Amino acid sequence: MKKIFAIVLLSFLAQFAFGFSASARDNVDYWYIKDFQSEIVVNKDSSLLITEKITADCGSCFNKHGIFRILPTETNTTAGTFKRPVELISITDFDGNSLQYDETNDSGTVTWKIGNPDVTVQGLNYYKIVYKVQNAVYFGGENFDELYWNLNGNFWDMETDNFSADIVFPEEVNEGNSALNYFTGEFDSVSKDLAEYTWVDDNTLRFYSVGTLGLGDGITVSAMFPKNIFTPYQFTFFELYGEYFWWIIPFIVFIFCFIMWKKHGDDPENDKSIMPEFGSPEDLTPMQMGVLMDDGAFDNKFITASLINLAVHGFIYIKEIESKVLLVFTSKDYEISSLKEDIHVGKGISEADVIVYRNLFEVGAVVSLFSMIAGGIFIDKKNKIYPHPVTGFTVKLSDLKNHFYKALEPIKKQVLKELHEKDLLEKHGLMFKSAFFTVAVLLYFVLVLLLTLDFFDAFSLFAIFLSALIFFLFSFIMPKKTVKGVELERRIKGFKMYMKTAEKYRQKFYEEENIFERFLPYAIVFGITSLWAKKMVSLYGEKYFYSHYPIWFSSSSGSFDLGDFSTNMTSLADSISSNVSSPSGGSGGGSGGGGGGGGGGGW
Repeated sequence: MKKIFAIVLLSFLAQFAFGFSASARDNVDYWYIKDFQSEIVVNKDSSLLITEKITADCGSCFNKHGIFRILPTETNTTAGTFKRPVELISITDFDGNSLQYDETNDSGTVTWKIGNPDVTVQGLNYYKIVYKVQNAVYFGGENFDELYWNLNGNFWDMETDNFSADIVFPEEVNEGNSALNYFTGEFDSVSKDLAEYTWVDDNTLRFYSVGTLGLGDGITVSAMFPKNIFTPYQFTFFELYGEYFWWIIPFIVFIFCFIMWKKHGDDPENDKSIMPEFGSPEDLTPMQMGVLMDDGAFDNKFITASLINLAVHGFIYIKEIESKVLLVFTSKDYEISSLKEDIHVGKGISEADVIVYRNLFEVGAVVSLFSMIAGGIFIDKKNKIYPHPVTGFTVKLSDLKNHFYKALEPIKKQVLKELHEKDLLEKHGLMFKSAFFTVAVLLYFVLVLLLTLDFFDAFSLFAIFLSALIFFLFSFIMPKKTVKGVELERRIKGFKMYMKTAEKYRQKFYEEENIFERFLPYAIVFGITSLWAKKMVSLYGEKYFYSHYPIWFSSSSGSFDLGDFSTNMTSLADSISSNVSSPSGGSGGGSGGGGGGGGGGGW
């Protein structure tokens, strides 16, 4: 009878304290928990069925949507790391109506963000969270098992006026055969000032707060009972090793890519010495040579080389123009004019060069309506453009910005096709190169999507990133050169050697006409434009170029100087690169120990 009276009295005092606290919280403009009631059913299979009823108040706050609840899914102790899988059963209000939420699994935690981002709330809000936790009981003692559990969590960013938790044990556990201890306050505190407990019946233990639980205050219970009442949780294979599964994926990706590279990307051996070549082997165009040397990769400087190649062959004329900006600064641009009405494949000109030429003036036609009319381009009723450059049709290099980049992929594909047709690159290697690059891009977008959805599991995100990186890197080395391709690569290196050591072969140079211009596109591909110009001066002397300068280029000064010309070629390459690119578009003792706990807050 005395026990029942004590329980009734304690309940009355708790309600009185709760009512006093509530009245002291009128007209608030912040989140706090008015009442937090928890029921923890301890099952014989070592699992816990937990029901939390949270009454949260945000008063007259603006732009608030709900609360979030964070729970640990593993606990670090001196005995090691204990995994505690958490299964959400439901999130509703007190009437059973489902509430919107987002779940995020991060390393060692699960977070439920409750509320609708498109709906704001004020005043009292009611949240009922039901979830199940596995592997909650410790079996480390020789003579006892233990439930060491954080009842509310030390990591709430709002205060709790009233808290109570009923722990319901199986009938084999009671006040007579169990030993209790508890801790309250901040993490690692051993104080007992903020909570008290009582046995409500033979198997139900109730803890309740004494006063307000401040930020960081938790209540942790240690209940020890005889062995052989509870059975250990049997983890599934994925629960034990699931997080390591993400590490296996990049490893498998690497092994797969490596095998494919050995089969379709590793070039045949060629032990022949590199000897000077006095011209482009097999009459390769500059773009073909550049892509072959770069293992199928495409560099914007190859577009520069193609334009110079077109100019050398008499198809275009390049003029440097300068203009004043704010009357102080000088801005450079380039005008490119067509010198022939059309272009066809021929010696030194491939289909890829034709695509460069036609897209160059098609883009210019789209950008400039006046030039479009003057150039003989017309538009039908469906607004389809029919380019037909005529002599003198001009486009500014700056007009290509944010437009010409669309032509880069067709140009690249055409160069790769030409190299395959010449039996220089293996077809399957090209297919894997494209496939690897595509998969890498798709994985990148998956990564961005997961981050957008607030998915922050570090292991999986890093595994996706690493897998994408592996595919991306292997895509650059995938095209396998054929035996003929490897031999041609050796000869190309000989051609580069010849250009870099030109003074050793003076007689060969003197036998060739216009060698400076003809080899200039290849110098751009090799990245030796300035060196090539210097070699020409050392061979011919500066006076030679006063009468043998390129007729397809004019500088803004109107005069020709070989040193300035080399600088102009570098400037032109930089300008082309920037204008043809695509647009730019994160068990011990003390409060907070053991399992459970976590925290939460408002949002």
